[in-house]
Amino acid sequence: MLDKEFIYAGKATFTFANPDGVRYTYKVSYSKKIDRYFAYLLTGPNNRTDYTYMGMVVGKTPSFVLTRKSKLTEESFSIKVFHYALAIINGYKKLEDGYFLEHDGTCGRCSRKLTTPESIKSGLGPICRNK
Repeated sequence: MLDKEFIYAGKATFTFANPDGVRYTYKVSYSKKIDRYFAYLLTGPNNRTDYTYMGMVVGKTPSFVLTRKSKLTEESFSIKVFHYALAIINGYKKLEDGYFLEHDGTCGRCSRKLTTPESIKSGLGPICRNK
């Protein structure tokens, strides 16, 4: 199960989907330059570059806040889903049957392909997990 260590790894990409096939893919990236975590929503066909800025991920829990530069609002369904995904990651809510919340198969810190069972489960490679 994904956890806050994965979210705060620096290059976390994950997808949340419901039983109806509605999917949202998110990326949480760390900026060393300003020491902040930014959240993005996949909005195009290229899953490496077609992301739209949503806002910032903050706090130890973690939680999400919109900023002035966000192109979405709190009423946007994708924002509500992101809040829900964070609530599951934080352990406040349980992932319901038929829903899934999974990383993209790469390490949330270094973006290398994950290959060991423990890494695939956590979203962090064995070296990055210990950093």
